[in-house]
Amino acid sequence: MRFVADAEAMWVLSDDRKRVHLDVPPRLAGVAEPIAIRMHFDQQTVDAIIERLILLRSRMLPVPRKRNCVDAKADSARPGRQ
Repeated sequence: MRFVADAEAMWVLSDDRKRVHLDVPPRLAGVAEPIAIRMHFDQQTVDAIIERLILLRSRMLPVPRKRNCVDAKADSARPGRQ
């Protein structure tokens, strides 16, 4: 069974802008077991997926920088910090 999916419909940014979701065809009516999906992409589709992911990544919120002991020591060693 073939499904045609548009890259913009297939890759979606979450509402909180922290994740990208891959939407594949929904579970088929009357099928009790989940279906295994194998995807084959031509060059044009791969390019569209990459372009879409780059666009979505640019819209995602940045990951908060984790502070560790080294950062805290460096901050306390700066002039004017105590």
